Amino acid sequence: MLSIIDRYLFKEIILSWLAITFVLALVLTASTLAKVLGLAMDGDLPADVVFPFMLIKLIKLSAMLMPIGLYLGIMFALGRLYQDSEMSAMRSCGIGHFSIFKPVLLAAGLGVLLVFYLVMFVSPWASREEQRIKMSVTNRPLLSLVSPGRFNQVGKDKTVIYAKSVDSEKGSLNQIFVKNKEVDGFSVETAREASYRQIENINGDFIVFNHGERLTKNNTDLGMQITRFEKHGVLVERAVQAVIKTKSEGKSMTELIQSRQLKDLAELHWRLAFPITVLLLALFAVPLSRTGPRQGRYGRIALAIIIYLPYSNLLVVGKKWINKGIVPEWLGLWWVHAFMLLVVLYLITRMNGPLLQQWKQVFSQR
Repeated sequence: MLSIIDRYLFKEIILSWLAITFVLALVLTASTLAKVLGLAMDGDLPADVVFPFMLIKLIKLSAMLMPIGLYLGIMFALGRLYQDSEMSAMRSCGIGHFSIFKPVLLAAGLGVLLVFYLVMFVSPWASREEQRIKMSVTNRPLLSLVSPGRFNQVGKDKTVIYAKSVDSEKGSLNQIFVKNKEVDGFSVETAREASYRQIENINGDFIVFNHGERLTKNNTDLGMQITRFEKHGVLVERAVQAVIKTKSEGKSMTELIQSRQLKDLAELHWRLAFPITVLLLALFAVPLSRTGPRQGRYGRIALAIIIYLPYSNLLVVGKKWINKGIVPEWLGLWWVHAFMLLVVLYLITRMNGPLLQQWKQVFSQR
């Protein structure tokens, strides 16, 4: 059963957690939108898949927001209580530091369950959807990737195509310009009109120019060759995929456990790290949030972020080390969590006195 104080603390933590996660989600949405719009402006992503692609990206990154959101939420909630002297009032009523851990652990348990569901089921599904969208864009006809009135980079070799107008029904392009890479240089084709053709068993699209010019430049030759033609075809190669190759991020937990590939093992430890991170950061936030009545509420927020960055960076580095075989698979990322746990225990013991004395107080209350 939760006491009134427990429910009060739990409510404050949850509200701060939701508010901070919402703010972080807005920042992440703006950053993701800028990157996705950049892909669309470069011609790598059609306009009709910008929103679904951005939504998939946000779902994949949502698991990263939960630990830091709860971490800062506990810092803000408990920091306010310290600043308003509510913690001092609780201590004078006989409520010790151990009573704070009960609602904190309850909120952390809720966060662990939520993050576990996200990293085990939602994020792999989002990764598979991202691969499916990329494959559908790769396999699209060339005309659907060309935006009239602007330069587009399409195809395997990033061929530059410009067309003043495009008629998708007739498969025609007007006032067209194409810059293509060659083995020993590049070529530029221009024409008033061109037609689009697809040929089976060829990973590419043909653009047939009518009454145009071709300019060829070799890397070993200072001059350029200009050729006028009545009809000329240019092949724009595309990396067509027939089957989606599931990456490690999109595999299920069963597939990762059964696999012996280093990439899959690194992904397995990476997913297991998120729920553990939620619990460790929640415990770490309790002693770190202690402030005096005259200190600012946000006095230790900068310190909390500074401490969080090395922890998160070590997890990223540890994943790369598993992938490269530098760290053995059985060790995984546990060494990072063990180091963080030692720091948490040290801060808690300094907060509440010797650890042996704390356990005696707990058992004496029982």
